[in-house]
Amino acid sequence: MKGVNATLSQYADDTTLFLDGIEQPFTQCIFTLEEFPKYFGLKMNRDKTKAVCVGYPRPPEPVFLREYNLEWNPTIFTILGINFIKNILKNITENSIET
Repeated sequence: MKGVNATLSQYADDTTLFLDGIEQPFTQCIFTLEEFPKYFGLKMNRDKTKAVCVGYPRPPEPVFLREYNLEWNPTIFTILGINFIKNILKNITENSIET
């Protein structure tokens, strides 16, 4: 797609996609992930998949691919074992390690 950027971060079995909130790139990425097992045997765990709008004072209300039953805009989500909270200031206390 011309003019659309998608960034992908992968580590072990964790995949994070950074998209622009537009339905078409989101849908194409999900469909690509659905095709992946045909070639490599690994598949997306829909129960652990979350769609989060980051960087918005009030997140938009899009819910694409409703039939996938993805969790949209959870209050807290985890990437590579680190908890992220929509309230940026709480992220530090949520992930602090006591010594």
